[in-house]
Amino acid sequence: QAALLLDDVFINKSKQSSNSNNNNNKTIPPIRLGIAGPPGAGKSTLIESLGSYLTNQGLKVAVLTIDPSSHVTGGSILGDKARMDELSRNPNAYVRSSPNGGVLGGLARYTNDVITLCEGGGYDVVVLETVGLGQSEVHVDDVVDVVALILPPAGGDELQGVKKGIVEVADIVGVNKCDGDMVNQGKRTVSEYRQALHFCRPKQPGWTTPVLPISAAKGDGLEKLWSKVTECHELLLEKGELWDRRRRQAELAMWDELKAQIMSLVEKDPELRRLAHKQARSLVSSIIPKQSKYFTYEDFETKGNRKLSLSDTYKLTSSPSSNQKQPNHNRLEYDDVNEDEDDDLATTPRAAASKLMKAIAGRLLTNQNPSLNDSLKK
Repeated sequence: QAALLLDDVFINKSKQSSNSNNNNNKTIPPIRLGIAGPPGAGKSTLIESLGSYLTNQGLKVAVLTIDPSSHVTGGSILGDKARMDELSRNPNAYVRSSPNGGVLGGLARYTNDVITLCEGGGYDVVVLETVGLGQSEVHVDDVVDVVALILPPAGGDELQGVKKGIVEVADIVGVNKCDGDMVNQGKRTVSEYRQALHFCRPKQPGWTTPVLPISAAKGDGLEKLWSKVTECHELLLEKGELWDRRRRQAELAMWDELKAQIMSLVEKDPELRRLAHKQARSLVSSIIPKQSKYFTYEDFETKGNRKLSLSDTYKLTSSPSSNQKQPNHNRLEYDDVNEDEDDDLATTPRAAASKLMKAIAGRLLTNQNPSLNDSLKK
């Protein structure tokens, strides 16, 4: 049902775009704004203040927040929506929290689809808040038009501004919490980043990344921040770069979905699961000695009919005080296998992956679906 709804949204958007072109009207797409930054920078507070400001301007705002999932239990608190209590009750705003489900880069798997649905629902601005990011997590740039990097005062010296990573993909840099006792420190951080960004290559021609002091708690700097967001969006639209960027983003989303579907095929197919488990166990047996000071390889063998997860094979306890496995509940469990079978097992991760890909291709080619079989042969 979700896939059908998404397809219907795409069809309606295509019809609207076609009608606009026939009437010689320029279609102005909704603004996709990404809010990224380290944990504790005040991103949620900033989004609530900015969202209230935009709704007061007569705009409909959709806020999508990504919350980290536990690597132990797989759960997520989804606390970002609780922080936006006032905005959540605003009739012109929609706030949705989603767990990242172990997806790297600060996003969730279906973030791009949810953004499309919000645009189809008539929202003028879609604000995406990522998980608290490090320097190398830049996937937010693959789903939004404008990236605003939010930093706390005393977020490092000018060297942080010239490091590669998230600073490179930022269209706007905002230093939040510039109020109270942190005013002077905030001004110093703004000055340091402005100097540092002079040595960085511009993200796009004709645009200089601004560094703005902001106080989300007091509402200071929000008007200036939004004016820079719209200015950057208009520049992309005028140069035609906005549509090129969205085409590239759609292509990246296609490849990401292909990878996810391949993994889903391995997880659901019993034969592929069995092969994956055997390859993983073969890798461990070729790396770990049969006897060790703190553990033996037999400690990680499958006992009886109990299921052993693939993560159990990798998570080895090297502490002398504990020989218990620490299963990762985010990984699916794989059935026991017969060790006596004479399979061609790999000894390196790359070789194991190649053998799995050959097995996947074989399973697809032997599929009973004639149309799929014919298309694969072509």
